[in-house]
Formats: sequence, structure tokens, C-alpha cells
Amino acid sequence: MMGWLFILFDIELVKHASLWKRIENIYHEGAREWCEKNGYTDPFFQDGNWWAFPPGGVIPVSIHGSLTRFVAGRIVLDLTKS
Repeated sequence: MMGWLFILFDIELVKHASLWKRIENIYHEGAREWCEKNGYTDPFFQDGNWWAFPPGGVIPVSIHGSLTRFVAGRIVLDLTKS
């Protein structure tokens, strides 16, 4: 009986891992697109936050809030497809 429980638990973990991977891919693609649209360069994720270099800047700034708004609709659309 316990064996089935572990198998079901593993299946759920795989589903969640797949979901997070899709969201991660949407964020990576969205970061690149947002930066191109706004003149920023070299987006990266560090310490739970998205950063990029503003136009002409040498110190990265947080783009997390703007990026989250930019990709929110894409995430909803992706989740409703499955």
C-alpha cells in the first residue's frame, strides 16, 4: 500500500516540477523581450530577483516588478492551455 502512495507522490512532484519549469521559461523569455523593448541589457536572476542593466548604465537595477507585470498574462495563458 505504501508503495502506491510514493508513486502517486512522485507523479505529483513531477507535475509541479514541470509547471515550475514552464513558468521559469516564460520568465526567461519575458526578461529578454522586456529588456529589448525597454533598452535594457543582460537580464539575470539572482537572490530571488530579476536584474538588468538600464540604458547606458553600469550597475544593474531590479526589473522584477516590471517583469512580473509583463509576463503575468503569458503565465495565465500558458496555464489555461494545459
